[in-house]
Amino acid sequence: MNERIYIQNVNIHNITSTEALEYIEHFLSGDKKKTIGYVNAHCINVARHDEDYRDVINSFDLVIPDGIGVSIAGFLKNCPVAAKLSATDFFSRCIEEFHSQGKKFFLVGAKPEIITKVCSNLREKYPEIQISGYHHGYDAESNNEEICRQINACKPDIVLVAMGAPKQEKWISNNKDKIDAKVFIGVGGLFDFIAGANKRAPIFMRKTGLEWVYRIYQEPKRMWKRYILGNPKFLYYAVLETMKGYRKSPK
Repeated sequence: MNERIYIQNVNIHNITSTEALEYIEHFLSGDKKKTIGYVNAHCINVARHDEDYRDVINSFDLVIPDGIGVSIAGFLKNCPVAAKLSATDFFSRCIEEFHSQGKKFFLVGAKPEIITKVCSNLREKYPEIQISGYHHGYDAESNNEEICRQINACKPDIVLVAMGAPKQEKWISNNKDKIDAKVFIGVGGLFDFIAGANKRAPIFMRKTGLEWVYRIYQEPKRMWKRYILGNPKFLYYAVLETMKGYRKSPK
């Protein structure tokens, strides 16, 4: 199994969730700052037009494959994805794994009422979790330096950033050198799910790769273009890439 898959100019780690957790555990024991993100079909569509985002995500230390679209693209390239990962499930598992090791978290992103609810729900579910601080994501540009100072004052091990792609990856890239933390993770819509603002699709839809249908059902105005237009576009470029025999990994 190849450790990486190169899909439409985006470099993805082809690993299982257990292997990804082992990567993060190794990062936390090291002395260098590490960046972690995920890519799904929508992220790759964005990266096709946003060169800055593409460069940032390709510079991350760990990039998790997310969703059925990436799995299909890997299959077409005769490089099957090691596991059908859901970013939401994986990052939830991440919190569960590392809170039990006593790691401290700082949460950045989402609406003020959402981030407050996230902290409340996490503390209720994991009474021993160490959430050293949090800040909503609605003034990340105008109040950026203060957010960085706040994070540093809290001395977290892991910073979870939920601003959506590509904003969260760019924020991590621009600010990680200002922040004293080991690991920075872009978690997308995770906070909305933890807060209960959005509900997960039924298990059978998750297992069959149809969770995107449920997302459209929940948020049609926001999600229809991403999936109804975005998914066929992604698949078109996946087939085109395969027919042209693009390389599996960058030289």
